Amino acid sequence: MEFGAYPAYSYETVIEAAVLAEEAGFASVMVPDHYLMARDMQPPWDQPTYDALVQLGGVARETSTIEIGTLLSPITFRHPAVMAKAAVTLDEMSGGRFKLGLGVGFMDKEHEVFGIPFPSVGERFDLLEEVLQYLVAFFDPARPGYEGNTYRLTDFPHIPIPERPVPILIGGGGSHKVPRLAGTFASEFNLIGSHEPDDRRIRIQRAKEAAEQAGRDPDDLMVSMQMRVTGVDTQAELDDAIDQRAAEMGMEPDEARHLIRDLHLAFGTWDQVFEALHYWEELGIDRIHVLLWGKDWNKDEVRATFQKLSRHS
Repeated sequence: MEFGAYPAYSYETVIEAAVLAEEAGFASVMVPDHYLMARDMQPPWDQPTYDALVQLGGVARETSTIEIGTLLSPITFRHPAVMAKAAVTLDEMSGGRFKLGLGVGFMDKEHEVFGIPFPSVGERFDLLEEVLQYLVAFFDPARPGYEGNTYRLTDFPHIPIPERPVPILIGGGGSHKVPRLAGTFASEFNLIGSHEPDDRRIRIQRAKEAAEQAGRDPDDLMVSMQMRVTGVDTQAELDDAIDQRAAEMGMEPDEARHLIRDLHLAFGTWDQVFEALHYWEELGIDRIHVLLWGKDWNKDEVRATFQKLSRHS
């Protein structure tokens, strides 16, 4: 199993996280693309937010080997031409290390606040499929162009063309459309939503089948998920951590313990953390994006966690 860092902080802190991840031998550092942020994505919307693509320009220049990208960019925020040009630019700035993560978006509040149109979920999935076909055409050296219901790309030399098509990550909680689109277009399928193992197995299988139907090797499709990792050395430390987390979530500690166990969360002693990660690896997860945002930044704690995980990978 591989690991990636998933920070959402100020620019300087994101750089710190990216450098720590690269030093630990992590596979990637991805940043969320939101215009509003909150702890656990629930009001109040009081977390600072920054432009993900601008931040990644700095990450590209401050790192040298680690993959960088968005997790995820809503297709509602930018015209596909803007996303395509940003992707090519970031790929060049990083020496071919950029991955464009895309989804339909889910936060109506950030669209409402900033006056961004937020069509129905069905319309957004139609737009996502058009955006993906647009990007395939844009990255194709043969420049075939694209004509959709909403977007159009003229058959014209698009310079610069990246040395390889910029890889795409598709994520979301949908049971049918997201796996189909990921298997058809993406190099990485990011599972969001339910922790139910049967649900995740089914979605992974559907994505692999879609890849095969598209004439692609299903084994080339990476499957990932994001998860907070909380590892401690002693049972006493774990009890304190559970008490704190339970209080934050408004539940009793025993209830929190059952939740951690039932959802196979990476929360416990390090042996328990690795047991949970092994469970997800057996289920078919290739990469865990280690969720860092929604909590105060502690560089020493993050470094220690990354080093523990790197020895396990």
